[in-house]
Amino acid sequence: PCPQPVAAGVWLSQPSERTEMASRSAVAVAAPVLTLKVLTYNIAGHTALLNSQHLAAIARLIAAEHADVVGLQEVHRGTWQSRFRDQASEVARQTGMEIFYGPSFKALGGEFGNAVLVRGRILDGEVVPLPSFGEPRSLLRAAVEVDGFALDVFVTHLTAWGNLNRQRRTVQATAMCPCTVPSIWC
Repeated sequence: PCPQPVAAGVWLSQPSERTEMASRSAVAVAAPVLTLKVLTYNIAGHTALLNSQHLAAIARLIAAEHADVVGLQEVHRGTWQSRFRDQASEVARQTGMEIFYGPSFKALGGEFGNAVLVRGRILDGEVVPLPSFGEPRSLLRAAVEVDGFALDVFVTHLTAWGNLNRQRRTVQATAMCPCTVPSIWC
């Protein structure tokens, strides 16, 4: 089952068949509840070229929010726009969170892509290329564990430019299904 949009930037995944079968069972079992604070942030990594404090300010905001999971878009690693820094690793170090980074494309010795930060552990991850025209796009999937709960976190940055790429974004969103449950989409 694919996630359904419930508000701008928020997607709700449908319960799995296993969950539905469990809810129909004769014995009621209270399921543990996990409350997470999730942030998604387009860090506009190229801004670091003009503002050397750009990443530190982002890390301070994430730390101040006490986020459990953070999806990051437009993350640079070794590009001239980032002053050849590894932005994903820097933000992880400054927040004390675990990181999984996935490039959408590589150019001139650097990379550009998405990342997930987690207050917990990264268990596994992969980068899935999305159908793109112009700047390549990807979907990052990270299996994470927070407070003993395992879940998948998906981070992407779909094609931009408003009406010009509306159809391409629809194709990209369709390519992201099927998904796993439980999951968070950023």
